[in-house]
Amino acid sequence: MDQETKGQERRLVVVTGGSSGIGLACADRFRRDDADVRVADVQDREHPVDISDEAAVEAFFAGLPSAPAVLVNAAGIGLGAHILDLDLATWRKVFAVNLDGAFLCLRAAARRMAAAGGGVIVNVTSVNDRVPMRTHAAYCSAKAALAMLTQVAALDLGASNIRVVAVAPGVIDTPLVTAALSIPQVRAAMQERTALGDAMGAPTDVANLVEFLASDRAGWITGETVTVDGGQSLLGFPDIAAIVAAAQLTASGDAS
Repeated sequence: MDQETKGQERRLVVVTGGSSGIGLACADRFRRDDADVRVADVQDREHPVDISDEAAVEAFFAGLPSAPAVLVNAAGIGLGAHILDLDLATWRKVFAVNLDGAFLCLRAAARRMAAAGGGVIVNVTSVNDRVPMRTHAAYCSAKAALAMLTQVAALDLGASNIRVVAVAPGVIDTPLVTAALSIPQVRAAMQERTALGDAMGAPTDVANLVEFLASDRAGWITGETVTVDGGQSLLGFPDIAAIVAAAQLTASGDAS
């Protein structure tokens, strides 16, 4: 079935985390193609949806006018701490959004897609699904689990004509990285380790890839994670946490 045309109907696209950052860029990219975009985001002003709440997710999908043609799981949070100081509440909060929420939305969307004849699910993971980052044990672990969920879901759902893929962004200009990248030492270190020379990519770089993977042009791709990082992972990431700590120490010394 042609998921892009689906007769003469507008494609129904669900984007989690669609109120900011990569999610917002994805929502805008699909709107450019005249898709009917529905946002599931706890920060949505009119209809907030907590994707970590099973009942809220089921109610959201039950309220859609039809089965979604595409689901983009872009919601995520990046709380971090040294593992000796990482409390269970923070660990669970990161997993609740980055993994549990993605699973709940994937399952709800897939059930409806299967009944409708197919669809595409795109999970937004991170290069940190395989590149460890100091002080971000919960984030890295949740993204690694999401990458594996992508593969298993692709196996489970292929017979229902549902493709499941993922994109793994590097450092992208979003609220998750604004504070760290505002430190000159961090920005310089990222520029030195990026093949294309910039410290970070734009949300639209990810959104364009998501749109392609969700289209029929990528119709023979499933279970794969595609990296979009400007070549950052080729040279290895700098120890951002150590650079931030050193910069803060220097700043406190200057202040005294």
